[in-house]
Amino acid sequence: MSEYLFDASSVVDILIGKNGADVDVSILFDEYMLDLTMYEAANALWKTGLAHDNLTDSALEDAVTILSRLGTEVQLETVINENLSTTMDLAQSNGLTFYDAAYLATTERNDLTLVTEDSALRKAAREQEIPVDSVRTDSSL
Repeated sequence: MSEYLFDASSVVDILIGKNGADVDVSILFDEYMLDLTMYEAANALWKTGLAHDNLTDSALEDAVTILSRLGTEVQLETVINENLSTTMDLAQSNGLTFYDAAYLATTERNDLTLVTEDSALRKAAREQEIPVDSVRTDSSL
């Protein structure tokens, strides 16, 4: 049974081993991601690889290939199905982007643990009493 919702920061850290994340991509299998996570993660990979030149072309291509295949391995939640007013309330009350608030709303609705490397999102989750974890080496995953 699925327990976790992974946000883009965690997915990227898993895909490229960023920030001390030493976790196999299979940890994502059968867990939750938002549909927007695919776009956010691809954008972060693009920034890391092309805009900042911190990934080789081969590493970038491998990460994007794995990301594209994840859609069949994870449970994708569609943001449009979220209660948009609840998401907006969470965004406003926590000073988050609507994207980040969608992670909180989905985690709460599905009784999951949010996995994020984003400190502001982690803080907001704790304030909302939503379980939160990380893929970094100090993680309990």
